[in-house]
Amino acid sequence: MKSLLTNYSNCLVLFILLGHIPFTYSQDQSETFRKSFYQNEEFLQENIISNLIQLELSKIWLRTPEYFIFGFIGTDYQRIRIKFISIIKNPKSPHIYHVFGKSMVNHNICDFQGVLEIETVYPFTSSLHEAHEDGFIIGSYAFYEDPKQKHVGSFQGVFASYYYLDENDQLSLDSDVMTLSNGTSINGFVGTWKKYGSTVEKPCHWGDYRIPLSGDLDGGAGGFWPVEKYAHNGWEGLIEALSTTGDTQKHAIQKERLSWWK
Repeated sequence: MKSLLTNYSNCLVLFILLGHIPFTYSQDQSETFRKSFYQNEEFLQENIISNLIQLELSKIWLRTPEYFIFGFIGTDYQRIRIKFISIIKNPKSPHIYHVFGKSMVNHNICDFQGVLEIETVYPFTSSLHEAHEDGFIIGSYAFYEDPKQKHVGSFQGVFASYYYLDENDQLSLDSDVMTLSNGTSINGFVGTWKKYGSTVEKPCHWGDYRIPLSGDLDGGAGGFWPVEKYAHNGWEGLIEALSTTGDTQKHAIQKERLSWWK
């Protein structure tokens, strides 16, 4: 696996790894996403971050197979794929995790690195799925693509991740929990992507099993289902995997599950 510093000469990356980043992303949809948690009566309006950050949480963001992580970039809902490869907890700042991963739009693959910074933790008023305690971890993220590669920029925004503690207060990953009762993604990222050297930002959202704030892209009821009118923006293969049968569907599923980041 590549070192988190491999091939990066931009001094800004050093500040990312130290956790010194100004989160200057566009406020609109990111803040709408954040407020959906702290203005929701389903959650205790009590920040219990000091309890949870003592645990090793990296597996929360690595728990879902990459072929169930869906995302879009731009107002035309162009498909983007995001793969977290390495997530390391900062030993001196337990609310910060350093991330190395890859993004892909069309066939353009970029390395990125940055941080997840936990800000608040809201438990449910009544636990779901018979958990001893569960709720959402809310925070900010900033990821920077390798400036030596093509079509690169930065991702910034707000994330919300579902956590589940068992009766021993240990972090548990329930493979049966794909989406919550309200259709919320168990890992949701809402923010923007901005090309280096440009002031223009594009909306960029992704999530496990569902995409938060995905407008009219998602036409599914029980699960994510991209609507046909956006198929030409990178969703053709997924639509084939979801809607066809026989060999056509088999081949489409195989393509969806290719390890494109290797």
